[in-house]
Amino acid sequence: SCLPFRTPLPHRPQPPLMPPNVPDVTDVADPASLYVDPALKSLKPAAPIPAVPTVGPRPRVMYVKAVLGALFLIPVVPCMALLIGTSTLWQAVDPVTPWVSKKVQEATHKLWLPLVKKPCDTFMVNVVILGGVCVPALFAFCLHRTLTHGFSLPLAFLYNLLRIGPYFMLFAYVYVLSHKEGHRPPRNGLFNVDATAVGPLARNVFNWWIGPFYGVLPSNFRFGHTRNHHKYENGEKDVISNWDTPRDDPVAYLAYMPRFLMYVLNISPMIQFIEEKRYDYVGIMLASNIYYGLGFFLAFRLSPAFAIAYLGYPFCEAMVLLSTFNWAWHVFLDPLDPDNEYASSITVLDGPVNVLNEDYHLVHHQTPGAHWTQHPELYEKKKAGYVVNRASILRGTHALELFFLALLGEHKKLAGMWVDLTGEMTMEEKEQLVVARMRAVTWGPLKNTVDPKKVE
Repeated sequence: SCLPFRTPLPHRPQPPLMPPNVPDVTDVADPASLYVDPALKSLKPAAPIPAVPTVGPRPRVMYVKAVLGALFLIPVVPCMALLIGTSTLWQAVDPVTPWVSKKVQEATHKLWLPLVKKPCDTFMVNVVILGGVCVPALFAFCLHRTLTHGFSLPLAFLYNLLRIGPYFMLFAYVYVLSHKEGHRPPRNGLFNVDATAVGPLARNVFNWWIGPFYGVLPSNFRFGHTRNHHKYENGEKDVISNWDTPRDDPVAYLAYMPRFLMYVLNISPMIQFIEEKRYDYVGIMLASNIYYGLGFFLAFRLSPAFAIAYLGYPFCEAMVLLSTFNWAWHVFLDPLDPDNEYASSITVLDGPVNVLNEDYHLVHHQTPGAHWTQHPELYEKKKAGYVVNRASILRGTHALELFFLALLGEHKKLAGMWVDLTGEMTMEEKEQLVVARMRAVTWGPLKNTVDPKKVE
């Protein structure tokens, strides 16, 4: 079968498509040493381990933004904690759902082959059925129930739990596939549209139909993400850059929330595109906002409580989770060479939740159009660059855990996860590198890095 995930959660099957030679870390004093490649032992990093940059006092405006961020999070986080906690418990105690998922995938694999470009992508059709048929049908049922019997908080909770799935895996797949669809050319989506009668719909099904039930504003990935974030690579013109503050500062993250809100609302990308005279992008993004806003307005007219619980909450949930992911993916930065892409986008090896190889985030930034099955191969192909540039590689973690470890200042734990492909760094050197890369700031009033100088 073709199961595009790899995680050791209870009852989770291990698929054949992930890298087969993952080291066994049992009873090893330094598990990270198992990732050392003897063939690359002769290579040496091009720069020394940097000193920890000094961070100046926080500007007053940061506290104002942090208060706004906290006010946004206070009502949202408890709901998210309850839902994600229940979703995790569901995964832990339910052996049936993963088994059924596997059997359905096996049974439908040949049936869906004509609809996809690669045989390993047949699972996407089942994600479309779940997210594009079952979730909207459940949404319609809950709306009818609300209009006839009044708003029910337990029903809203159940809807959102089913929407994200066990261990929020359905949420994860919808977002990852929305992301990947956004990177495809507009006339060449994820599916083999020549074999379907609904080509335009198939090319945009995740962003324009399924995504709004998960808080995705259509065109956010297509333009805000691909035409801004990937163009400016977390620099000053990247509207979701987090390099103007140290990434191990909780106040800095709270102050980051208003910036990310403007991004997911498509406001800051449209402003940037207006400055760049890309009015074609602005027009499509504006149309997508009207499309999404009209749906929320109609739901609000029918039932304000329904609109908030069934559309407003998923939007807030998505914003918070995506902000933590982006913070984690770009938590490190080389203070000696801010242009060092190997330092500024992380790579996670042997991660417990590696959906469609998203853990190879540097590979994604280097080759954003690459198919997910190519990521391990592309990592191996450029491994020498990872050594020479002291790439930011960690093992056995995931973006959400990395986010919390960073904000809590757990530098030693992060150093314990750090993978040095040369096998020569001490634990003290790893910790120094972790702190230095989290406290490097490239722009804004707290800037403390040297001018960019490319490491060859």
